[in-house]
Amino acid sequence: MVASASGPLSENLIEQAVATTVQRTHQRELHWFSDGWHGYGSILERAYRQRVVTGKRGRPRLVVPETLTLTQTVKDQATAQKLIMFSPLNLAAGIEPSADPVLLARPPAYGVSFSQRIQ
Repeated sequence: MVASASGPLSENLIEQAVATTVQRTHQRELHWFSDGWHGYGSILERAYRQRVVTGKRGRPRLVVPETLTLTQTVKDQATAQKLIMFSPLNLAAGIEPSADPVLLARPPAYGVSFSQRIQ
């Protein structure tokens, strides 16, 4: 799972995305990759922790499975975002863009924005 965000970050938004992923994958082993935002670790920990019943009285311990990993792939997020150009026409094999003229007009505008950002 790749965790990357651009624009204003909201911890609630990220927490909701992680919770949805945990629910949809039934807490299967996942390797998370992040853009370096500081909040991912604690959000993942809260989402994946599981009760460990020991038979002792009191509340059971909460433990994060050892199979959960978080790897920071981008060391300098601000610099990395300047070097990424989004294109709505960069699609997976087998998926074709619609004939929407607005969609087809966007890549040149994104190109101008990108060239100004990297100057």
